[in-house]
Parts: sequence; C-alpha cells; structure tokens
Amino acid sequence: MEEGSAIVNGVQVQILKAKVKMQGIDVVFYWYYWSGPKGTVQLYGYAAPADFDANFGAIQDLMNGLTL
Repeated sequence: MEEGSAIVNGVQVQILKAKVKMQGIDVVFYWYYWSGPKGTVQLYGYAAPADFDANFGAIQDLMNGLTL
C-alpha cells in the first residue's frame, strides 16, 4: 500500500493506492479521502493491474475535479 497527500482545489486530501485481490481478481485501487467537521468523503478509481497505468490519467482527472 502507498500513502500520501495532495492539494485538490485548495483542500488537502489523503491518497491511498493499494493492490488487492477481490474474489480471486487482482485490482489496483486509488483513493482520495477527506474528513472534516461536516463529514467524510471518499472517492476512488480502480483498474486491473495491467490496465492501471494506461487509465491512471483518466482516474486522476476525475478525482481532481472533486470540490468540497
């Protein structure tokens, strides 16, 4: 698992990237999560390991559109 943080539209979010096996299928998940006084938001994208790098730009574009 990889962890980090980023500023998205002026708000600091935490980032997680994890390779998991779900029902025998390998998947790479990439999460943004934020928690504050008004609640918690989690946004994630995922792809098969062989396809993750090719789709990472699209996943990031979607997630970087997040506004809180």
